[in-house]
Amino acid sequence: MCDRAALTIPSTSTLHTLDLRHQCRACMASQSTATFSGTHNQDRSSTLLRPSSNVPFRRDNDFVDRGDILARVDERCSRPAGRAALVGFGGFGKSQLAIEYAHRVRRSSPDTWIFWVYASNSARLEEAFSDIAERVGLCSQPGAAVDIVVVVRKWLCNEANGRWLMIVDNVDDEITVESQKDGQSISLASLLPQSDHGAIVVTSRNADVARSLVGRQQDIIMIDTMTEGEAVELLQNKLGDETRDGAIQLVKALDCIPLAIVQAAAYMNRLGPRMSVPKYLGELKGVEEQVQLLQKAAAPDIRRDGKALNSVLATWQISFEYIRQKRPSAAYLLSFMSFFNQQGIPEFMIRHYTDKDGEGQDDSSDRRLKEEDVGFEEDVAVLRAFSLVATTQREDEFEMHGLVQLATRIWLRSTKAERGWHRAFIQAMAQEFPEGEYANWPKCQTLFPHVLPMVEQESLNIGKTDKWALLLNNAG
Repeated sequence: MCDRAALTIPSTSTLHTLDLRHQCRACMASQSTATFSGTHNQDRSSTLLRPSSNVPFRRDNDFVDRGDILARVDERCSRPAGRAALVGFGGFGKSQLAIEYAHRVRRSSPDTWIFWVYASNSARLEEAFSDIAERVGLCSQPGAAVDIVVVVRKWLCNEANGRWLMIVDNVDDEITVESQKDGQSISLASLLPQSDHGAIVVTSRNADVARSLVGRQQDIIMIDTMTEGEAVELLQNKLGDETRDGAIQLVKALDCIPLAIVQAAAYMNRLGPRMSVPKYLGELKGVEEQVQLLQKAAAPDIRRDGKALNSVLATWQISFEYIRQKRPSAAYLLSFMSFFNQQGIPEFMIRHYTDKDGEGQDDSSDRRLKEEDVGFEEDVAVLRAFSLVATTQREDEFEMHGLVQLATRIWLRSTKAERGWHRAFIQAMAQEFPEGEYANWPKCQTLFPHVLPMVEQESLNIGKTDKWALLLNNAG
């Protein structure tokens, strides 16, 4: 456990942010590494388990094959110590391709372990390696101080444990974890073993990061927008129609970007016969001015996803405005969820969205919200119906695409509501984040990936509030 008496709140947000990151990571490492024993017995016990898969998403029945992309991935991963990277803008379908590939491998090779590793930040990476350790049967001994990531790496290197495929998803920045043994930073690249019996698929928006993980430029597969034919097929799959007037015009208007097409189809499905493709095209034209205003507010955030953002903002704007009018509480839930890490969003946390004090909302709608018996399940159902959030294989966790989060935050920023929702997030996190004792570790492990990106957003940090101080104290 961390030395709580030593935790102080410095006078500047920069200092307390760095201090929190260091202490939280140290606490996380000491708590988690105390859970696993040495590797000798671990390897022997884990070989008794049947290989399994922890891919967090079901296979998409509407999946559209993208030419020879998956064949190229398979060709690279079939080599000894094979690696491949899917690189492209957000919303272009990298993760969907990886999900489909993982399911295909699982079906064709049931004796192969499939490991899904979220790698959006160091906390997510360490959580994923902890999950692998448990999944492969690494024994639990509270007295042993061993680096989880090192233990798992050794297991992966042992050919006796069988073949494995690892999907390293959403790794857009250089990531390091801290060694429990000597405090040195360990890069993700050095954690990924080059084992003849293992293969790795990386998804990333950053070609430089991807190259550092796969090693060769030839193993990077660039993911562009869909072809017109692929885009029309995806739209038809989602709408359940073989033909629809205006389908080609619509996918062209959305730049053949998969995420935008999925959102447009979800909107039309939700409204049913009242919303045709030509009518939706008309709505796209109707939001052009609002999208331009949002693009101005998005200026700091379009470095990586500028090409995709315009289309996603347009489809998001149409869906969000409809939700705001028909189900305001669902719009509040989406606003609240935009502050979490996009993966593994726990249900018990997002139920706090009704705690919002109403800043940035008009008084009448806030009063109506408080007077209503807000149905959380209905709000979730609305957001899922519009493809703005998704559930994982776990019933109590949600996912939100990074571009949907970005579009939501841009809108909140443009309406001066971002700080109010950020404050609500801090309040909820401070209320739920437990003290850093061993018994509380599972909950700490669940919440820490959502705290880490928050403390890095210095422009929104509210360092003088009691709730912020409480969160710093508990997380540290």
